Amino acid sequence: VEDGLTSPEHPVRFEVIGDGGVVPSPTATSMAVVLCELLQNVVEHAFPPDLDRPHEPDVSIELFTSRDGSGPTLGVTVTDNGVGLSASEALEDSDSLGLSIVQTLVTTELQGSISMHARGDTDDHAHGAVAEIRVPLVAGEMLT
Repeated sequence: VEDGLTSPEHPVRFEVIGDGGVVPSPTATSMAVVLCELLQNVVEHAFPPDLDRPHEPDVSIELFTSRDGSGPTLGVTVTDNGVGLSASEALEDSDSLGLSIVQTLVTTELQGSISMHARGDTDDHAHGAVAEIRVPLVAGEMLT
């Protein structure tokens, strides 16, 4: 994504943290589409050309697996330090085709959950957005 969506005129630094383990091919394929769409959305909307940037545009992608009472879960959190989200930019109310596809893939096809919210740092006053995805894995599917 970094090579395909960024340019010298529009640089964005991506950092991948953690490991999602080995997941079944259908889950991995759907999650690849979801992540690509979310990251493209970040590059296009979080860092507009007229944004006064006191810091470099950064996006972190955190991958993890966990186990709770309902079984193993794949988690992905995408965080950026861009312009952030307004209160009116709820995922459910979005008219973005890409975000609609993301929500449908996560909630319907993967039986998971997705939420997006604004974030703010008190240290550097950077704003941004956070997308959190949780996808259940059927017992035995998580091959870590």
